[in-house]
Amino acid sequence: MTASLRRGLFAGLSIVFAGLALLGPPQPARAATVLYDNFTASSLTFGNNWLLLPSGSTALSDSFTLSQASIVTGVNFGAVFSSASGPASQIEFGITTVPATFPVSGTAALTTGPTGDNGGSLEDAIVSFSTGPIPLAAGTYYLVLQHPDVRISVDESGGPSSATYRNSNGIVGSENSESFQILGDVATPLPAALPLFASGLGGLLLLARRRKKRAAA
Repeated sequence: MTASLRRGLFAGLSIVFAGLALLGPPQPARAATVLYDNFTASSLTFGNNWLLLPSGSTALSDSFTLSQASIVTGVNFGAVFSSASGPASQIEFGITTVPATFPVSGTAALTTGPTGDNGGSLEDAIVSFSTGPIPLAAGTYYLVLQHPDVRISVDESGGPSSATYRNSNGIVGSENSESFQILGDVATPLPAALPLFASGLGGLLLLARRRKKRAAA
């Protein structure tokens, strides 16, 4: 190895190690936080609610606003269901920027929290599901819920969200907003040390290629 090659290799390694030092040790994963909260003090009384059916065209769309770029990972919402049928185990959901529309992004498995007696044969609970990581810029979006596998009623909260429904006849209209929370985390900006790390690594690869060419010659 020539002196110039040794100097280049040492410089490249120095840049890589400097980048790693600035990046710091790996950070533990953080629990999801509430990015948007449409629960209110009366959310869990489960008085008024909107029925979602396993089939048909019933659907809900509620607005939520993100003040900064975020990664959405899940949703909580208040629901009422029949004791006989039990809670729903899955639901279709969507996230869109267009109000009063009802697109489907996927089907999610539901997790039901502790239940409470809502009178007669009805139970109430906070229901949760994971959306998977969805990066979103700051702005206003709409959470869509539709087609659970068991009929459930989503509780109305009257919170700051604006909402629309689509009933079983396909009619779309305005609705009191539902009890829900958007979960996730604020998007982490690109570390300033990352370009430095990448340039050092690129330099090492270039040196290795030159060395290979010289050996072949």
